[in-house]
Amino acid sequence: LARLSMVFDVGMEYFFGSRRKEGMFEIVRQDERMKFPNRPELEKPNFFFEVLAFKATNKPLEAYLAEFPQAKEGEATAHLHPGAELLYVMAGTLAVQYQDEEHELHAGDCCYFDSSELHSYRGVSEEPAKAMVVSAPMLLR
Repeated sequence: LARLSMVFDVGMEYFFGSRRKEGMFEIVRQDERMKFPNRPELEKPNFFFEVLAFKATNKPLEAYLAEFPQAKEGEATAHLHPGAELLYVMAGTLAVQYQDEEHELHAGDCCYFDSSELHSYRGVSEEPAKAMVVSAPMLLR
C-alpha cells in the first residue's frame, strides 16, 4: 500500500477512509434557507435570492433560487463575475440584459452565458419572476 500511495500521490488514509468527499452530499431543507437582497444598500434591490446548497463545501458551482420584482427598463444594475451562468425561469417573465441587448424569458425558458460579461435582470410581469440561477465561477477562465 505504501508503494501504491507513492505512485498515485495519495495518502495512506485514501485506502482506509471513506470514499465520500467531505461536504459533497448535503441536504438543505426549504425552511433552513434565508432570503437576501442582492444589494442590501439599495432601497429597492434588483432581486432577492436564497442559496440552495449553502451547507456544501468545495463546490464547483453555486445554485440560487431568485425572485425578481417588477422593474422598469433601466432600473436594473448590471454586474459581472468570473465563470458561466445558467438561468431557468420557473414563474413570471424576466428580462435579461446581456451585451447591450435585452432578452425576455418566460416560465420554462432557460439561458446560458459567460458571466464575465456585463449582465442584469429585471422582473417584467406584475407578479415577481422566479428563477433558478446556477453559477459556475471556475468555468471559462
